[in-house]
Amino acid sequence: MRFFSVASLPVSLAALAAAGPIADKRSSSVLQNGKDAQRLNAKFASLNPSSSCTVGEVACVQGAFAQCVDGGFKTTPCSGGLTCVALPLVDSPGTSRASRPPKGTAFPPTRKTPPSPASAQASAQKQKLGEVLFKKISASQPQLAGKITGILLELDNAEIQHLIEDTSALNARVQEAAAGLHKAGF
Repeated sequence: MRFFSVASLPVSLAALAAAGPIADKRSSSVLQNGKDAQRLNAKFASLNPSSSCTVGEVACVQGAFAQCVDGGFKTTPCSGGLTCVALPLVDSPGTSRASRPPKGTAFPPTRKTPPSPASAQASAQKQKLGEVLFKKISASQPQLAGKITGILLELDNAEIQHLIEDTSALNARVQEAAAGLHKAGF
């Protein structure tokens, strides 16, 4: 038994030493992601739908999701009084565009009116979007696809449509959700 303890000590120390740089690398990545998100939000504040852009570029313009089409931004408003912002990724390098309440507003926004017939159509559309999302998410996260799909279905339909069309944005959101689920023990 003593041999096992003495023999396993170098292995444990090697694993501990290897973990240090990874943690340092992750924290510097998170810091850089935060700085990048701040820089993007400062840039977004100066944009309007007619600002020049590169085709396919994604931004937040006047609080709405925006994608560059034919040299100008086509915007899609966030629902429920939310506004589009750049957010830092936590577990990988990069940023993500997401809807959040305006500063000083409680989250989530409260609904004060009963659902309308139009919301029934939105619900049916969300069901279809959920089916497409589930198929895409299952390819990379088969064990968590249902939970991640449920998380992403909390977004408004326009934002979900954006994720379906933009694979890199979807992958970033899937990684964020998977990291959160793993942290929560799933």
